[in-house]
Amino acid sequence: MTGINMEQKIFNLNLSVETVSVYLLCCALADIHVPITLEALRERWNAAPDDLLEGLATLEKMSIVVCPAPGRYSLNKAAQWQTD
Repeated sequence: MTGINMEQKIFNLNLSVETVSVYLLCCALADIHVPITLEALRERWNAAPDDLLEGLATLEKMSIVVCPAPGRYSLNKAAQWQTD
């Protein structure tokens, strides 16, 4: 079973394991109605801190996540992703 917010398309984009992991963590937070904040992500992230930030930057660049306010993120639906 997949989460409510996870889009299967993420697995077809040839992203790094770390970037996909950041996406899945964002989805997991959204699924349990926890705000996706840098603080919440850091509390749960168990790899290198730079990998978290690089993953977020990649996801933002592709409009997979958006940052409407400093340190806060939200997920876009796959139709809004910039994958070209």
